[in-house]
Amino acid sequence: TVTVSVNFGPPNEATRSVVGSSPLLLAPGADAERTFSFRTRAAGILGIALSPRDPFPDDDRAALELPAQPTLAVTVYSERPDAFRPLFAANPRVSTIYKRPSEYSPNGAASGPGLLVLDHFEPLERPAIGSIWIDPPAGGSPIPIARSVEDVSFERWDTTHEVAAGLRANDFKLEKASIFDAAPSDIRIGEVEAGPVIVARSGKPKLVVFGFHPALSAMRYELATPLLFANLLRWFAPEIFRRWELSGASVGETKLDLEEDAAPGSVRVVAEDGSALPFVLRGRSLHFFSGTEGVVRVAAGDREYIYSLTLPQLWDTKWEPPAEVRRGIPRPQPFASPSAGLWPWLAIAGGIGLLVEWLLFGRFRRPAPRRIAVRRQAERVQPEGDRQVVQR
Repeated sequence: TVTVSVNFGPPNEATRSVVGSSPLLLAPGADAERTFSFRTRAAGILGIALSPRDPFPDDDRAALELPAQPTLAVTVYSERPDAFRPLFAANPRVSTIYKRPSEYSPNGAASGPGLLVLDHFEPLERPAIGSIWIDPPAGGSPIPIARSVEDVSFERWDTTHEVAAGLRANDFKLEKASIFDAAPSDIRIGEVEAGPVIVARSGKPKLVVFGFHPALSAMRYELATPLLFANLLRWFAPEIFRRWELSGASVGETKLDLEEDAAPGSVRVVAEDGSALPFVLRGRSLHFFSGTEGVVRVAAGDREYIYSLTLPQLWDTKWEPPAEVRRGIPRPQPFASPSAGLWPWLAIAGGIGLLVEWLLFGRFRRPAPRRIAVRRQAERVQPEGDRQVVQR
């Protein structure tokens, strides 16, 4: 009988707090399980320990690194805050603050990632962070307003963009809407026959402009409204809504089955020190190898998988060689191999061959050098008048 305890806190195990414990009966050669529920948004190390310790204490503990769960701070400047509460209250990762337009600040109330919602008013200073403009006045819209229309039917969504992903509703009418003069680089999220009424602009900071109020028009009855705002929040702060999966594994090769196909260029496998680890991606199966213990992060799309790698566990079975296999070290040979004494005889045979060749084709004496007689005629010089004649 052992005790399973769960602790959470900083990396130093001595300073962690015990958050749960339970006795566990371990039978010889059998497995047993215990389940604990623990909720936290803070970052820290979640540790599992068995007591009392056995002769091999390294496998009596395990640890997982839990990342922090940040929230997106949304500041809504509106005289009608009740119209926005159902849109933002459903997501636990969104922290919403409602203020009057007179309390406007370009950064809102966010100390980290934040988003501003401006309900039908023109701010004195443009937002310094991402913003959603709801039915802005003609003179204060970040995207120029071409004209206004009344009693028009909604036509289409740009489902190729992630903001409008999954939206199909187009059977509602807008009592009044502003048509925007969108730039070629702007994203026309929603359109009527006269032009775009929902426009997104990427960049720093991002912004989205509505030409109507979605919560005060016929769109408030459509399922597309909460889906649209959920897509907007993910588009503004994708890191906030990234899904995490944490696992414990042993050092060595690890296989991960992804939920959907991913391109190799969108997958990253990073070790604890920030270095990239090699991996192989075959369809939805990802294989990577890490030879040291630590934390390995795998990012694939909007998911991140965290593996806390520890030392390999003890063996389950012991391999025994078959009975017919020879055992021990062979005895050394007392004599050298017969092939080791052939080289002197081969050398003698080579010498005999050279001797026979010399007897057959050689000469016992060198040939005497031939003497070549060179006769020279003496030159005679006879004077002839003023000239000298040379005869040979």
